[in-house]
Amino acid sequence: MISSYRLNIISVKVQELHKQFNIAEFPIKMPQILKKFYGDKIVIKQVDIQGSADVVANYDSIHDVTAIIINKNRTSPHLHKRLNFSLAHELGHIVLGHYKFYASTNKVSLDYIEEEANEFAAQFLVPERQFIIRPYDEKWLSDIFFVSTEVIKKRYEHVNSRNKAKSTEQKKLDMMIDKYLFDV
Repeated sequence: MISSYRLNIISVKVQELHKQFNIAEFPIKMPQILKKFYGDKIVIKQVDIQGSADVVANYDSIHDVTAIIINKNRTSPHLHKRLNFSLAHELGHIVLGHYKFYASTNKVSLDYIEEEANEFAAQFLVPERQFIIRPYDEKWLSDIFFVSTEVIKKRYEHVNSRNKAKSTEQKKLDMMIDKYLFDV
């Protein structure tokens, strides 16, 4: 589970990038974003990769370049939404500075880093402020944000749990204020 501190960092980074990239319309198409704003800092290639990985990435610290390799066996049209999320996930690793940790991390740390990159991708492609103003229809939202219905389901659960937590915290704060002000 991602700490609230790290969730805040992820949210701030996402908001900064939305502002920097002047993102106001959806869906966000990641190949265009990466090419336009990262140019020669990211190289994207399609290669025949054995296995089920959609995308793999490697950071070259000597040349300050990230190579993103797309499995050309996983690029059929029905997988384009998944690929879009995978590219946002890799951007999350870059923006959150994960590549400097890869060499010295254990399995638990890697799982945590992957969870953070998934959270980044979900927030980047499906921002809460855009998500909550629309009626909940998984297929329709999946098309609007160009992500899988699975991402929409998880984003819905996450937004609802955060709002419930905020509501609970607000109730506690209200009770403390009432107790202090009115000795209730």
